[in-house]
Amino acid sequence: METVKIVASRRTKTGKGPNRKMRSTGGMPAVVYGKKTEPTSLVVSPKSIEDLLDGPYGRNAVVSLEIEGGDKMLAVLKDYQYHPVSRGLVHADFMQITADQKVDVDVPLTLTGKSVGVVAGGDLRQIFRRVPLSCFPKDIPVRLEHDVTSLEIDAMVHAEDLVLPPGAVLRIAPKRT
Repeated sequence: METVKIVASRRTKTGKGPNRKMRSTGGMPAVVYGKKTEPTSLVVSPKSIEDLLDGPYGRNAVVSLEIEGGDKMLAVLKDYQYHPVSRGLVHADFMQITADQKVDVDVPLTLTGKSVGVVAGGDLRQIFRRVPLSCFPKDIPVRLEHDVTSLEIDAMVHAEDLVLPPGAVLRIAPKRT
């Protein structure tokens, strides 16, 4: 997996007024936190977050945060907020990660093929659109695919039937449908 580079600077003033001024000049407040770092207030470009979300990995992208002053760290986008009216990004939260520890991600699930049951007149119901996984940052897949061509009427696919990337572990019960 490739990392997405985001340049940030430290934020010294917090609160409604300074954040409003920051947004009017093209910046956006953000914060990075983790087990090995103190929470740090940042200023990032909302365009860089939009590009990250529109990329192939979406929220699961591994970010290389380059903070003004020489600090670099790996992170994932943990949360973000939109303005309720303008729908512009207003805040982002990053969680620091390390390459040697597993992270929890929700990966999109795509069903491929036309099942035998659908051809016979049945309906295909997909319960999970995203599958919760735990894996190393370098092993995060863009999406999981499952072929449903051989699925008969009243048949179901369990979570344990999905083909996972090496080292990935399901975070739901294996018999879950």
